[in-house]
Amino acid sequence: MASKGKVCLAYRGGLDTSCILKWLINDQGYDVVCFLADFGQVWLLYLLCLYDSCYVGGGQMNYPLNDLQEEDWDQVCAKAKSLGASKMVITDLRKEFVEGFCFRALLCNAQYEGRYLLGTSLARPVIARAQMRVAQEEGFK
Repeated sequence: MASKGKVCLAYRGGLDTSCILKWLINDQGYDVVCFLADFGQVWLLYLLCLYDSCYVGGGQMNYPLNDLQEEDWDQVCAKAKSLGASKMVITDLRKEFVEGFCFRALLCNAQYEGRYLLGTSLARPVIARAQMRVAQEEGFK
């Protein structure tokens, strides 16, 4: 089957995005470039937990931080390629995310329900902007 064109899929290697990757390739006939945004997720989680324990939880650390491990991007890349992705692009967005969003959010104490920092929602515009850069670099129309 001839390719319908190229698709840039935000991919993390989990069940959902892996199923979508196979569906786009096998059922829909697209050439898929996978995109992964590296925010230093492990360290971001650590900082959010530390903030939560110091400022919200009264000094109690209620998270198993000793279980945190660095992400294995090589494994994610290998999985995407084994499922049929034509390319895997991993972009380091730590500096852009922290300087452009996190620092400002901390300064204004941006929280959801007065308890949770807005890490995921703050990350979305950074991911979208970086994914669009990858699509342009790859010659998507």
